Amino acid sequence: MRKNWFQKLEFIFRVYVVIFGILLFVTHTIGIIIPGFAKSEPPFPTRIDAFFHSLPFLIYAIFLIFSAKILSRGNLFYLSLCVFGIGVCYWLYSSIPIIMKASPKIIGALIVLPFYVIPAFLALLLLIMRRKQGAV
Repeated sequence: MRKNWFQKLEFIFRVYVVIFGILLFVTHTIGIIIPGFAKSEPPFPTRIDAFFHSLPFLIYAIFLIFSAKILSRGNLFYLSLCVFGIGVCYWLYSSIPIIMKASPKIIGALIVLPFYVIPAFLALLLLIMRRKQGAV
C-alpha cells in the first residue's frame, strides 16, 4: 500500500524527533561519564551531581525514542503528555535567552529553534495525533 503525503511527513517528523532523543540521551550520558565535558572552566560537577542534573533529560530522551503508538495507549498517554509538555516548556524557556542574546534575533532563532524547540513541539504533536488516530 502506498503512503500518502501525510504519512510520509509524519514519518519524517518521527525520524527527526528520534534523532533529537538519541542525541539528547548520548550527550547527557557522556555528561555523566565525563562530568563537566560541556563546561569550559571549573568548578566541574561530581558524577553524582552530573547524574542528578542529567536524569530529567535522560527520562525525556527515552520518551522521545519510544514510538508514539506505544506512548498513546491508556494511562501512559497522560504521563507522556506531561513529559512532552514539560519538555516543550523547558526548551522554549531555555531558548528565549539565547535568541535574545543573538545580534540579529532571526539568526539566533534559526540556530536554536530547529535543534531544540521544533523537535519538542513535534513530539507533542505526534503524540496527540496518534492518540486521535487511535480514538477514531
